[in-house]
Amino acid sequence: MIQDCIENATTIDPETLPIVRQLRNELARVTEKSDATKRRWIPCSERLPEPGKSVLVWCPEYKNTYCAYHRNGTWFIFCDSYVLVNERVDCWIPVPRPQKEE
Repeated sequence: MIQDCIENATTIDPETLPIVRQLRNELARVTEKSDATKRRWIPCSERLPEPGKSVLVWCPEYKNTYCAYHRNGTWFIFCDSYVLVNERVDCWIPVPRPQKEE
């Protein structure tokens, strides 16, 4: 609702319009920074993902990234048509959001 109001800023009092535009720009900047932080590779030594949540992982033994999830101290890594269990994983990153359709 707030975003709709900001996007339709022509309906706002002209004296308030510069403030609304400044807030819109600040909101975009903060959101972009927050999204970039969420997308960084996270070392497993720092923390692990939520149990059962799909993430991308880096497996140094295979020098490749895979889709995987972690549960009860075990990694389940999807590799082609089979699942690798308990391979070494150095870091992980949340799966990116799907592209928005226009």
